[in-house]
Amino acid sequence: MSKFFVTNDAELHNRLTTRIEKSKFKLAFNKECNGIYAISTHKLLIDNTNYFDDANDFIVQTGTGVYEEKIGADNLKKALNEFDGNVDSFRNHWLGNFGVAVKKAEKCYFFSEAVGFYDVFYFCKDGKWLIGTSLIDMADVLKNEISLNKLNVLERLVRFTVLDNQTIFNGISRLAGNQYIVAHNNTITVNNL
Repeated sequence: MSKFFVTNDAELHNRLTTRIEKSKFKLAFNKECNGIYAISTHKLLIDNTNYFDDANDFIVQTGTGVYEEKIGADNLKKALNEFDGNVDSFRNHWLGNFGVAVKKAEKCYFFSEAVGFYDVFYFCKDGKWLIGTSLIDMADVLKNEISLNKLNVLERLVRFTVLDNQTIFNGISRLAGNQYIVAHNNTITVNNL
């Protein structure tokens, strides 16, 4: 298991970096690019390369994602070069259980596999946004801006899930498998595929 987080807020980025450095996870990627801050971790027991960084653009993939039947940094480079902003077409070249973040030009794109088993969470408030793959880490760094949703906690305990795109925290939502996010400047847009 590895994690990624992308935000437009330097303070959130710093808090997440500190939190990860104090955990069992090792940072694999840490980048600031034109006001976009991104980090990812290695898997716990594998020193994997789950990102490719190309000057002002990057791609980060967590989980088990296979792009055009291959894995590794060279293949992520190929994926980044081939991405043209069409998430639906691009996602058709992936297999597995994964989350992907792509920064290309001035926009960031986020998606998971079509069935949505791999969790990608998002927060956006007052021009500040954070997108990542660990609800607990996000909740910790956002604790002053979110609240616990007691009904959703109960639903999680009874059904082992929270229906729709909600989570146990008001303010943090879960991306569905038929959706993707485009982040640009201080806004995020959740789009249906």
